[in-house]
Amino acid sequence: MKTQIKSVLASILAVAIATAAASAQQASTAPPTTPYGAPIGLEAAKKVMAAAAWEIRKFHRLLAAERIAVGLQPQ
Repeated sequence: MKTQIKSVLASILAVAIATAAASAQQASTAPPTTPYGAPIGLEAAKKVMAAAAWEIRKFHRLLAAERIAVGLQPQ
C-alpha cells in the first residue's frame, strides 16, 4: 500500500516538474507594437508637455473662478 502511494506521489511530482520545465522553455514572443504611432522627438515632446501644462493652468483658473462664484475658498 505504501509503495503504491509513493509511486503515485512520485508520478505527480514528475508531471509537475515536467510541466514547469516545459513552460520555462517556451520561446519568447516579439515585443508588443506601439498602438499609438511612431515615437516623437524631444522637441516635439516638450511642445506637447507645454500645451498640456497650459491646459492644466487654464482648467485650474476655471475651477478657482467657480469656487469664488459659489463662495468657496480657492486652494
